[in-house]
Amino acid sequence: MKRLISAALAALTLALSLTGCTGMVENPSPVRALSSSAEKSAEWLTERLGADVPENDILLGIADDADAFGADMSGLRSEGYVIRSIGNDTVILGKTADGLDRGVRYYANYCKGESGLDVTYGEGPKVGKLTIAGHDISEYSIRIEADADELHPLAANQLRKYIGDACGIYPEIDNNASGRTITLVQDKSGAHGDEAFTVEVAENGNVTITGGQYRGCIYGVYDFLEKFIGYRFLYDFDCLTPAAYGPIWFGMGGDPVIGSGTLADGVMDYLYEADAIDVPEGTDYYSEPDFSNRSVWIPVTSGIPAEDHALKMKFNRDGVIGNAKYNGYGVSPTACHGLAEVAESFVDYNGQGVHTKQPCFSNEENIEIACEYYTDKLRNMLASGLRVGREIVAIDVCQVDSDIFCKCKDCMALIAYDRTNAAPVVRFTNAVADAIAEIDPAVYVVMGAYLGTTKPPQKTKLSPNVSVWYCFYNDLNKHVCYNHPLSGEECSAGDVSNAIYAEEMKTWSTMTDMFGVWFYPGTWFASPFSSCMLFNILDDFRFAKKYGVDGIFVDPMFINPTDGILDYLYRVLQWNCDVTDEEYIAMIKEYFEIMYGPGYENICEYAVLWDRSGGDKCWSSMAWSNPAERIDLGFYAKMYDYMITLFDDAAHLAANEKQEFRVRRLSMQMKYIGLIASYDGMYKGGVGDEKNEYLARWNAFVGDCADYPLYFETDGDKKMSSDEGFFDGFDITKDNPAALMSGTTKYFGNWWE
Repeated sequence: MKRLISAALAALTLALSLTGCTGMVENPSPVRALSSSAEKSAEWLTERLGADVPENDILLGIADDADAFGADMSGLRSEGYVIRSIGNDTVILGKTADGLDRGVRYYANYCKGESGLDVTYGEGPKVGKLTIAGHDISEYSIRIEADADELHPLAANQLRKYIGDACGIYPEIDNNASGRTITLVQDKSGAHGDEAFTVEVAENGNVTITGGQYRGCIYGVYDFLEKFIGYRFLYDFDCLTPAAYGPIWFGMGGDPVIGSGTLADGVMDYLYEADAIDVPEGTDYYSEPDFSNRSVWIPVTSGIPAEDHALKMKFNRDGVIGNAKYNGYGVSPTACHGLAEVAESFVDYNGQGVHTKQPCFSNEENIEIACEYYTDKLRNMLASGLRVGREIVAIDVCQVDSDIFCKCKDCMALIAYDRTNAAPVVRFTNAVADAIAEIDPAVYVVMGAYLGTTKPPQKTKLSPNVSVWYCFYNDLNKHVCYNHPLSGEECSAGDVSNAIYAEEMKTWSTMTDMFGVWFYPGTWFASPFSSCMLFNILDDFRFAKKYGVDGIFVDPMFINPTDGILDYLYRVLQWNCDVTDEEYIAMIKEYFEIMYGPGYENICEYAVLWDRSGGDKCWSSMAWSNPAERIDLGFYAKMYDYMITLFDDAAHLAANEKQEFRVRRLSMQMKYIGLIASYDGMYKGGVGDEKNEYLARWNAFVGDCADYPLYFETDGDKKMSSDEGFFDGFDITKDNPAALMSGTTKYFGNWWE
């Protein structure tokens, strides 16, 4: 292939010299596009080289351009490219525009100005040769055991697709195969439960993936692809979802940044390159989830087919639960305001909306109405053929979403007896649970310990079939600390502290045998003034596992570029949090390397500095929390120049356009905080060059906000910095950039001072 392309390129250069560069885009620069398809890369390379542009020509094109001169690039992948020295000139051809983009970046970073270049990237499949116990993958078929249900053909097809995409050989699916096989076994004995799996490679090279009765096999397939073939299943929140990903959350729409802007565009099936991979003989490992109920509640989870993302992340709720195609059985609903279904029927309903206030939980008529409603619901589900333990696991009767509780004599008496606002809710839930148990005691009734009801009762016990979901959330008299682990061991006493939350969670966990927790990560207030939350996540999962948590429900505010990695880590750790600190850091670094490219170490270093800027005090990023408490602006201002250098260098090293985009968009959050932190020192207190440098940075930031948008929470609205007229009326000579977060100044005035 290399020889063929080199010969064709020599002919191409000769033809250009004879024809006077017919068809070439007119350009006085030595960097010359062979067609309009190469113009973007030519502009990028010209700007990047600056004064280092060589005297001799650098000719850029894609496969269509090469075809006109007889160059065959059919053996290259779409991201492939060639770089050749032809005489004194350099020719860079990409298989596609993406390939050319990668080629010019490689040239700029590693070989600009050099002669004798002969670089080829992207020949053949990413995995050159795949063997199992020394046997070539071409010898294998994929086999499904005869009694496996409807999910297993999907698992087999996914295995075939991803093996073929990796090495170019797509094993046939043949349930009668007698040669070498990869066999999928659905274990209905209960030994693998609902979701666990075993992967075994026998001495003869045959592979068996045995999975639990519902989703074990498909989870095992994806795990096999990750562990042995080199896949990483990710989601790109920056490049391919709409610019206003947050406004998707809030139903505001938004224009795309790159690509069509659909949720499916953000799916990333990353694959490491390898000359050869051998899945070793004797492989034998078992895996089961650390938490039986797993979800991150974002549009991605339920907005695209589960096989495109949720199942790859070993989720079993949003997009999976209740879906026969995915065997979405055996999974309990979370506590998510299920009482809203019947609240309008209660005797004290005010007609102003079910979430405006809580009903009276001690009212006997309300209890009777609820018991009748939920028992009828269960009977109807059973009559329709749904089965307990499969389609029916639990019924959600969680309180509505309000912090206004009944203060009647009976409710207050219950509160006094149990010393908690949760007492009337517990009594109400027990009554419903007892009524459900008369039909089938295996059906759980779900309540939430949330917003006013997080403190456990001191005397009243829960009925045996009550399930509790505890929420680490702003409560009536306390706030979750985002700067320390949820265990509370590093928190001090005060309004913002995890100490009380942790003790409450521990007590609830002893009161029920089906216990879940809600997390609320991300920046919920004063966006985009984001804070680092990377380094507590593993401790949080360890804490949850230690105290017998069954389910994890992540309710995130993932709307800015700093949040994508939070989503990834929460997803991965829900299946397995039994990793060392070193392995966890390696996970962070791997994510950064995939997303941000060769300069990922710079992003890692920034993350450490960003974390240090949060100090040691307890602070919250939940609603109505002062952002001044989250970040040491003095420290940030001191490190600002260095942080800019870290990001500029990382952007220069990016291997493709998407990586550079992610780096630059991530840098916008850093730059915004830095502009806030350095305003008094560089602009208000600065003179001459220092003041001018600040204004230059500000103007560059404003200019970049259209291309690398940030989400801002303004007074009474939620906007993107790319919105037309976003900066209208703002005067940098009068106000700190922090004033753009008018939703924050409404509560905390000039908090940055």
